[in-house]
Formats: sequence, structure tokens, C-alpha cells
Amino acid sequence: MKTLRLFSSLVAFAFVLIQSVSAQTVIYDEVSMSPEYTDMVFYSIEDGYVSSITQSIWDVAFDVSPMGSTIRINGGNGCELFSYGGIETWEDVDMEVVETLPNLYNNQTNWGIGAYSQEGDGMFDFGWGLYDVVTHIVTGNKVFVIKLGDGTFKKTKIVSLEAGEYKFVYSNIDGTDLQEISVLQSDYTDKNFVYFKLEEGIIMDLEPDNNAWNLVFLKYVADVGGGYYYPVTGCLVNHNTNIQQLDGLADPFYESTFSTELMSDLADEIGYDWKSYDMVADVYNIVEDRCYFVSEENGSIWRVVFTAFEGSATGDIEMGILLEQPAVNDLSYLYVTDNLNEIILYPNPASNENVILEMAQKTNAAVYIYDAKGSIVLAPSIVNEGNFVSLQVKELSKGIYFVEVRADEASSTKRLIIE
Repeated sequence: MKTLRLFSSLVAFAFVLIQSVSAQTVIYDEVSMSPEYTDMVFYSIEDGYVSSITQSIWDVAFDVSPMGSTIRINGGNGCELFSYGGIETWEDVDMEVVETLPNLYNNQTNWGIGAYSQEGDGMFDFGWGLYDVVTHIVTGNKVFVIKLGDGTFKKTKIVSLEAGEYKFVYSNIDGTDLQEISVLQSDYTDKNFVYFKLEEGIIMDLEPDNNAWNLVFLKYVADVGGGYYYPVTGCLVNHNTNIQQLDGLADPFYESTFSTELMSDLADEIGYDWKSYDMVADVYNIVEDRCYFVSEENGSIWRVVFTAFEGSATGDIEMGILLEQPAVNDLSYLYVTDNLNEIILYPNPASNENVILEMAQKTNAAVYIYDAKGSIVLAPSIVNEGNFVSLQVKELSKGIYFVEVRADEASSTKRLIIE
């Protein structure tokens, strides 16, 4: 897997350098869902790959976010859900009736509306239970039948959600193998969902911390038009991330810019339609005139362009990434001025070699190298009445760095790529 990453942060008001970053070389990264798309991959737009899980290891996911109250199903692994009737029908579930029922699907635009919540009214009916405004308890009032990925059917009901604790009951259709579990939301801080496998009875904490990822690549069921639902492979967006999609760009890497007013908080704003399948050529084509602006909580905004999708043979996805706007607080202590002698770095990009920093005139200066977080990663090199210095960068990992030269009250910063 490629590990080239764009790590870039500059002071937000340094317009000259921001323009410089927007014209920089595109850094490419690759995500792999593995052959046949077996993996869910969590991804940070700033740091790259975070973690992956085998998607088939869970059936339902409980919302453990603050004020969360929904349960989602693993549609990407073939799970289906049916609302059978009131809680009083628990003992009398009939499979012939189940076969006539419509499917309930996760809402892909809103993480907070899982399949179990689809029949809610957005107020006191949560879809699976009723909310009491006095006790603040949600009491289950429906029976659901779930079809698992292997074709097995189970009947399920959510008994209650009280003080952040779900009580969930399931069994075989005939009532045998009755199981009850509880999921306490406070056990899973900084997570969106906790996952559960019915056959094994295993509760699983699978997600990275909520602030560690922006995108998740996975299989899911989507409305592909006209209310027709179909399994797709694509990308959903975390709560803490907003997206703007721009189309019709002659150069999607550098043309146009973002608008914060047009940023969307829909979970499927990226979705699956950045690619299409050519049945004749048996290849996937990327939408070549599209980019996505990805806005993080810290204020940084990145441009993302999908450049390749290899399909189920490998599950590999390639993206080109650029920083459009740095985080507001990153590197705010750096001077950005034009009154220091012009500086040149070479080779740049560099790999496993020293980098020479050359100034147009001799001067006394200190040279610092920063990573994307604003941390000094190389001890200051001192230039004493000279015009060049050799920077030892062999130990730096691949990414984008910033080389700052300080002399008296002046400072100048150059971008350095380590490949």
C-alpha cells in the first residue's frame, strides 16, 4: 500500500504561503478494502489509514454517541430487517408473514437513523420504542425480524434504553435460544457505535476514537434512485467532518475553491457515485471532473480527488490530496515575511539523503524543521555567516514538512517533501 501522505499546516492568515500550498505537487494515497471488499477501512484525511475491520464480523451496531438511540444493521454483509408488529406479537412470529414485509434500511445520510428507527416520527416515537418525557426512558413497543448475512432469521426486540443502557433481546423464530444483552453507552466514550454479532453473542468495540477518523470505506445498501435499494461500495463521512462536492472542473486538483456555506454534513455526501462500472470493458471509470473539499473540526480544509478504483479484484482505491486551508491554530507562532534572503532547498522532494538549504546571501540564521502538527522534528541548525547548510533528514518519515529560517526579526518558510 502506498504510504505517501500530505501532512501540511500553515498559519491561516499567511495568504502567500497558502497560495503556495494550493499550487503544490499532489500527494497520492491508497486505501485497500481487500479483494471482494471484505474490509471496512477507517481513514483520517490528515494522517491517512487509521484501522480496518472485516465487515462480516458484525450484524448490528448500537449508537453509543451522546444522546444516541438507534441501531443500524450491516446491510453491506447482507443483513435485512423487517418490522413484524407490536411487542405482543413476540410469541407468534410467522415466517410466511415475514416474507411479505418490506425491508427497513439504514438512513445513509444520517448516522442517527438506523434501520430500527425508520418507523419513528422524529419526536417521541423512536421507531422501535416510545420515549417518556417524564422518566426519559425509551420503552420498546415493536418486534423486528432480522435476516443475517448467512441467511439465518432471528426475531429481535429492544426492551428499553434507560440511563444510556440498551437492553436487547433476540432468539430463533420459534423462541429457542433466547438471549438478552445490555450495552452501556458510557463504556464506549469517543465512539459512534459498538458492534454486535448475534450468532456468537459478541459485543465488539471496533471503531477508532471518533476524532481519529473522517472517512470510512465500506459496503452498504443505498437508494440508487427511485427508491430502489442496492448494495454499493463507497465512502461515508464521520459526524465531525463536512464535505462540499464540486463538479465540472477541467482540473479538479487546482481549479475553483471551497465555500464553507455550501459544506454538507450528510454522511453520504461522498457516497459511491464517484465511480461507475463499464460492463463492456470490465473496468471502473472515475468521475474525472470532480473534487471534494473535506472540512475538519480544527478548521483545516482538504481537497480530495479520487483517481483510481480497481474493483473487487483488489479493493484498492487511490486518491490525490491537497491542503486548501490550514487549521486555524497550527503553526500560528511562525513569522511569515518577505524580508529574509531567498532560500532554496534541494533536492526537493528528497529521500534517504541530506537536503541542502541555500540562501542568496550570507547571514547568521537558525534553521528549524516542523511536521504538520507544528512540532520541531529536527534540532535547529545554525548558519554562521554562511549561505548554505546541510540538513540531516534521513530519519524523517514520508510526508510534508516545513523548513523555517530565522534571522533577527525575519523569517521565511519553505515546504519540503520527503518521499
